[in-house]
Amino acid sequence: MSFYRIYRPQVIGEIDNISVREQLLTLLNKNIKELPHAYLFSGPRGAGKTTAARLIAKLFNCTRPTAASGPCGKCDQCTSIAEGRNVDVLEIDAASNRGIDEMRQLRDAISLSPASASYKVYIIDEVHMLTTEAFNALLKTLEEPPKHAVFVLATTDAQKVPATIKSRCISLVFTKATTDELVHALRRIVKKEELGRIEDEALAAIAETVDGSFRDAVKLLEQVSFHKGKISKNTVRGLLSVSEEKTIETFLMHVARRQAKESLADIAGLVRDGKDVKMFLVDTLSHLHELLVHHIQGISGDAWQLEDLKDVIRRFTQAYAEMRTSPISSLPLDL
Repeated sequence: MSFYRIYRPQVIGEIDNISVREQLLTLLNKNIKELPHAYLFSGPRGAGKTTAARLIAKLFNCTRPTAASGPCGKCDQCTSIAEGRNVDVLEIDAASNRGIDEMRQLRDAISLSPASASYKVYIIDEVHMLTTEAFNALLKTLEEPPKHAVFVLATTDAQKVPATIKSRCISLVFTKATTDELVHALRRIVKKEELGRIEDEALAAIAETVDGSFRDAVKLLEQVSFHKGKISKNTVRGLLSVSEEKTIETFLMHVARRQAKESLADIAGLVRDGKDVKMFLVDTLSHLHELLVHHIQGISGDAWQLEDLKDVIRRFTQAYAEMRTSPISSLPLDL
């Protein structure tokens, strides 16, 4: 089983994203019967929305909850939810179940009482993918839900969720994890897996490349853990196919000289060698940031003009953002 599944937070106190943890802890101040029946979790991928949704399911169904930390994570209800075998907790992918027929089937199923839990919990992932008709059907269910039903809607694009749906949900916003939060999460896994050969700087290197995603950070940690011997920052960079400083300097030299043909050849070389273009761009932006700081401090000895440097940073930052939706990973950087 993968690290991400093994070390997914099982109780609220294990959540490393401080903002999310505090939002969930506020729910503990209420009697379970006073809690809202519908929640909307919005935020970037890998921020912990599904994990938090399962914790909501535990919060409603745990048989041994505590006032301080909520669900115990050890009773039959908590363990069956964690293992994905609780028949009263259903996870639905709205991207592949987005039509009105699916929502009508859901509405019919909701009327049935829970099989073993106190509440039936419906976790609808990527809810913004539902059709207009499906949203209308869901709205009717949210307006008149059975007392035993709880809904957790998760989305990476809250703007596409109708206001009528939002108004019937308690909204929790998930932000990208900070580097410190990611390192804290990774350090806990390192300790449990007895991976003392992985240096803290290596964990920081992982955290800096995953764009605030806990899921990606843990997956990368598992990947580098197979490496024999001490694992340093440089080891991580090598294992993750991050280009060396010399490659970055050559590429930026071509960009500074406005040598488009050579710059495109540099990028093509990265793709040909199987390098991760996105990580290369992260390293390049980090290098440019250092140059910018040196310029501002008046200690720069490079060939860049300050305004040109700022312009390139803006353009590369935009290219990085566009890589998420580009069918060809290197295309935004080529442009």
